[in-house]
Amino acid sequence: MNTPIILESVDVLKYMIHPEWFDGRPGQPGTPLRPAVADYLVAEIVRDIAANLKKTDLASKLHTIGKELATQASLGMVKAWEDGDDWCGNGRMWWLQHHLPIPPGPPPDPFYRQLFMTPAMNDLVLAQVLRELALLTNHEPSRNAIREAGEMIVKNAATTVYDEYIKTQFRAPKPMTKAA
Repeated sequence: MNTPIILESVDVLKYMIHPEWFDGRPGQPGTPLRPAVADYLVAEIVRDIAANLKKTDLASKLHTIGKELATQASLGMVKAWEDGDDWCGNGRMWWLQHHLPIPPGPPPDPFYRQLFMTPAMNDLVLAQVLRELALLTNHEPSRNAIREAGEMIVKNAATTVYDEYIKTQFRAPKPMTKAA
């Protein structure tokens, strides 16, 4: 999954998991997903981010964090199933009957292609996404591990971004010639 699609996935997931953001109205029934299902979705996006990172050592660490979160989420789903719990929260399927708009994601314009052109900038954007995902998970050890991995990515990518910026040649625009 490429970076713009990861950004859109996190936007949609944020609207689905956060109880105040799901339908945009206060006092509504809340998120339709159980915490274990939400954690599993977060683990899948963490896995995709790990595959999209340019630094392989951090990518393998992040992949391990995502795998641990997926394992914990799977155990939570089994536990919820044993209790007779459903995936959609107390039988509230009302949200399927409404045609809710898909939350806006990043537009697919050329700006994003230019922004993600350098590997270090791509890693910085993904680190910000990891920060948002850490806030969405219910598993405390995974939340801290995702946050720390994002901080390491920013720390490593910051110096690389500066080096890439310095190496970029500055070209003055050519003067316009008048037509005869």
